[in-house]
Amino acid sequence: MKLKAVLINFDPHASETDALLEALHSAALLESVEDRVIRGALRSSEMGPAEWYLQECDMGRHPSGKRGVEVRLTGVSKTWKRSDADFTSAREELLDIYRKAIEKNLSARRECQLFVAVMVDAPVQLENGISSPIVESAAPWIKDKKKPRPSTAYSGPRSNLVPQPFDKVVVPKTFLYQISKPNCVIFYFKLV
Repeated sequence: MKLKAVLINFDPHASETDALLEALHSAALLESVEDRVIRGALRSSEMGPAEWYLQECDMGRHPSGKRGVEVRLTGVSKTWKRSDADFTSAREELLDIYRKAIEKNLSARRECQLFVAVMVDAPVQLENGISSPIVESAAPWIKDKKKPRPSTAYSGPRSNLVPQPFDKVVVPKTFLYQISKPNCVIFYFKLV
């Protein structure tokens, strides 16, 4: 079995891409896949390096310019030990493993579409009743899960400006003015 991901419309020279590639080639990802997918969902015993491996990621392009990651597990055999539902479980486990790896490595305000497919050597019965050798996922959009930094305001005399969270500052509305521009931080100040 071969597991491979393709990064679509990622800048190969960006540090974000380097971090994602490092995560997708990591020993932690390999262990998760081996435990949850190979041994877990697909019920395989100990397998050697020629029986299952992780191939390094490829880079791809799409005309939309939007980013995506396609993950495929190929060379999967339908055996007497594996029920049709096991292939769906393998797909769901891969989807979860890769979603978490991508979420941790997305830059702020970025998103990425994820598509996962398990390619089986014989047709299997899917959840919708159709028989197919390709067990594929919906293609969810993943957004960064990083929390924004808390906003701060300044209180006290000019010579002693101390950052305070907005919810801790009490300023009468008559003294509060706001400057706001698109794509900018909102500033609050008090006339002296």
